Amino acid sequence: MTTLLCGLSAVLSLLYFLRYCGQEARPLAGAIVKAAPVALFALAGTLAGVPSLIWLGLALGAVGDFLLARDGEHSFLAGMAVFAAGHLCYAAAFFPSVATFWVLGVLFFTQN
Repeated sequence: MTTLLCGLSAVLSLLYFLRYCGQEARPLAGAIVKAAPVALFALAGTLAGVPSLIWLGLALGAVGDFLLARDGEHSFLAGMAVFAAGHLCYAAAFFPSVATFWVLGVLFFTQN
């Protein structure tokens, strides 16, 4: 099943490249096709039993892709925030002690 999801992800990536990449107009269908491959990787990760922070980072990346493919400053800023959250998930998954220290530091400095 994961192989099928990864193959479908590759097909959708190619579709996005051929159909929507480089267009100035940002249709909803293009945003969905852009986000779908990463969302499928997140689903494949859950089925394959990868750590939850990894597939959560992928899922947040898919949401970020969708938001960045839409027009407007609000979508751009929301997309950047979601990407940042996804990267924090990756950092916490790959470097648990460093990520914990970093998050505690951010919490400390934002409180003062």
